[in-house]
Amino acid sequence: MAGVVVVDHGLLSQLDALRPAWLNGLRAGLFQNDWEPQRHHTLAQVQPASFSGYAGLLTLNIWSAAVLLGEVAYADAQVKTWTHNGGAIANWIFGYYVVDLAGSLVWAERSARAPELVGPPSPIYQVTPRYGLRSRFPA
Repeated sequence: MAGVVVVDHGLLSQLDALRPAWLNGLRAGLFQNDWEPQRHHTLAQVQPASFSGYAGLLTLNIWSAAVLLGEVAYADAQVKTWTHNGGAIANWIFGYYVVDLAGSLVWAERSARAPELVGPPSPIYQVTPRYGLRSRFPA
């Protein structure tokens, strides 16, 4: 068997069906450990940011319509911004993670720019959380 192929319309419609369920149901935070997210990981692998002024988990309440890029359909959340308040604690940030309302890890993404210092010289860190579905799955 060659595996399941989800057609373009199916990918887009699945993402668009998921978006209402995500409204106010997912929250994003930043992680400061040098971690490569893996499929089997849990929140135990995440070391949340702790820089001065870190606002913690921010609600992902606005999502774009799904778009297709190659074999992957994506929906993006509204940009989230965390700001250092000038205090004494700075962190090297490696990426962001997303949890559901129960506090379970749903997904994480290591930044291509990692690590990035968030502190007085660079007080702002922004992320556009993105969720994607692929077209082909192995048998």
